[in-house]
Amino acid sequence: MINQQDIANLQSDIQSRIGQKIIVKGSYGRSKLYEKAATIEGVYPSYFRIKFDGETNSTAHQYQSVLRGEIKVDVQNGDKYEPLVEPIVRLTRKEKALAKLKSAMEEMQANNEGNIARV
Repeated sequence: MINQQDIANLQSDIQSRIGQKIIVKGSYGRSKLYEKAATIEGVYPSYFRIKFDGETNSTAHQYQSVLRGEIKVDVQNGDKYEPLVEPIVRLTRKEKALAKLKSAMEEMQANNEGNIARV
């Protein structure tokens, strides 16, 4: 879950990179992906503005979109680009249920091994 501290940390990180070159990766929907070079223009309380290279208009993105992984932002670090935020791994309900089942089975197995050792 995204909390206000996560947003504040991302906001200050982006604030320190105003004017820096970035790569923005996202989706227009229905499998239409984009990856464009841009520059960070400004930071505001709930969003930040970027300007894509070769375009006259700037666009706004919410901090939550970056934290949720809806868009990915890579920042220029020397001659290479690195992710602004590490991707958050989310498990589906099925994956959570399987992990819980696996944990329970391992616990049962450990208990059985302890019982066998006592006999």
